[in-house]
Amino acid sequence: MPLLQHALAADPLKVFPEVDVIAEDLLRVWDPFGIYTGKLAPDRRQRALARELCRHIDCTKVAAKISAASLRELQQAAYFLGLFRRVDPKRAAALCRQLDWSRLGVTIGAEWSHLNHDSTNFMCQAALDKQSREIVTSVVQAHLADIRVMPSRIAVLTPELACAVVDQGGTIAIGVDMALSWRRAAYIIYNFSELRPDLMQVLVTPYEAEAATSLQSKQTNVFDDADVFLRVMDEVAPDALARILARLEPVAAEAAWGTCLAKGGKAGRSAAILIEHCRTMPGELGEVARRLRQRFPKASIPRPDKSSMDQ
Repeated sequence: MPLLQHALAADPLKVFPEVDVIAEDLLRVWDPFGIYTGKLAPDRRQRALARELCRHIDCTKVAAKISAASLRELQQAAYFLGLFRRVDPKRAAALCRQLDWSRLGVTIGAEWSHLNHDSTNFMCQAALDKQSREIVTSVVQAHLADIRVMPSRIAVLTPELACAVVDQGGTIAIGVDMALSWRRAAYIIYNFSELRPDLMQVLVTPYEAEAATSLQSKQTNVFDDADVFLRVMDEVAPDALARILARLEPVAAEAAWGTCLAKGGKAGRSAAILIEHCRTMPGELGEVARRLRQRFPKASIPRPDKSSMDQ
């Protein structure tokens, strides 16, 4: 433990790859895949050992080291912050508030036009509490003119600035969420409906094809939480939803929705909403929806899921 403590405190960016297995598999406090929950969550002893592991971290010194990180080191910096915020959220927040964003902003440099995964992950991890989130928002504001494509996670972090990006001719990358992160796409779309309803069509139109492709996918897990997206679209962007449904290929949709209804759960819930929307449509897609309603008379009827929407 003393060796690990001092090594991690001296250079967390360099040492983290050497201790991530300990933090993940042994202590269960580094959880990038979100699997250590419920019965698998770290117990009191594991949490105590994790705090001991981070005991010698000097927030001021580590903040300076992270601020001097290279672009390719931002991933390890994000990983370290993810661990530290889980182990000691108060000290992690203090560290994040000491980051030198004038230096980090220069490091990100040309990538401001389209932030990559590492930079995005780092910024989201650094926005730990209200104060550090305000700091990150101010940094994004300072580079707003450079942003052409804003990652959806940054759009969630800074909803007003997301609207500004679209207003200046940029886009929000919600297309990547139209598969396994439907909630995020729905959240952004709903924010736009509240803040800038005049930009709704500009926001959604570039990604209607991606949405249609996912809504007839052979993989049922792609439909998980799509019901949230569909409900939000029906409420705030019904015309865009109609255009998405018009892109669906009847044969593929019938096979996909039938599989989802047979499986049930989240996928079945999404398929039921799609069938409800399509069953009155003319043409082949309407016939598909009506056939599936006959095959699955109970499973194909949408049921309200208030808890899902509230989340």
